[in-house]
Amino acid sequence: MTYEIPQQLEYKEKIIFGLTFEQLLYAIIFSPIALALMFKLPTHLYVRIALALIPSGIGAIFMFTNIPKEIKNWIKWLKWKELDINHPRMKDYLNLEKIEGDVLYLK
Repeated sequence: MTYEIPQQLEYKEKIIFGLTFEQLLYAIIFSPIALALMFKLPTHLYVRIALALIPSGIGAIFMFTNIPKEIKNWIKWLKWKELDINHPRMKDYLNLEKIEGDVLYLK
């Protein structure tokens, strides 16, 4: 019996604790910040916990959602939205040879 493997499957290697390399990188970035806020601030425990939850929550959002990818796409969109169709970069991107009226000629 044979099975077709869908082409849109995406596999990322798990490094440690079931986390991918990208998730592990976010954990390494945000965990020391949260731990420093938790153990180094000279305030009451509930204030330290509340402050430590901020970088922990941001780290968890970055680790387990597509927010970083969406932010990158949004930044790219902001860069490209200013370009006119006659701009050389836009013509290169769309693979256009020339534009006459409402007709686009492809290369």
